[in-house]
Amino acid sequence: LIQDNYGAQSPEFRGVMAVYIIGTILGPIILSIITSITISLGIVSPQAAAMGTGAGSASMMTAGLSALIANYPQYEAEMTAFAGLSNLISSVIALPLGIFLGLPLTEFLYKRFDKLRGGKNAKVQN
Repeated sequence: LIQDNYGAQSPEFRGVMAVYIIGTILGPIILSIITSITISLGIVSPQAAAMGTGAGSASMMTAGLSALIANYPQYEAEMTAFAGLSNLISSVIALPLGIFLGLPLTEFLYKRFDKLRGGKNAKVQN
């Protein structure tokens, strides 16, 4: 989405790729820790936690699901199904939300905040 709108050489694309790489490396570690803590406190059911792990990327889902399966091996098939379904739903919803809500809202907020701080884009935009 960002590459199509701004190009592969743009600062926006470089920023997205940096966040993607850092998220791929640190996301699974953080999610497995959060999942372990949440499940040990008994705040949510294992099935609900599995659906929560599916909302991220596939690598984060796998890490969170591994922590859940280690604690509840009897629900492995059910939790895997819930996590996979949640991952599919969030993946399908992410693109239209990014196109119609995320990108326009980000551009609007960037223009407003850039004007407030007196950035170079404030002079060019108006």
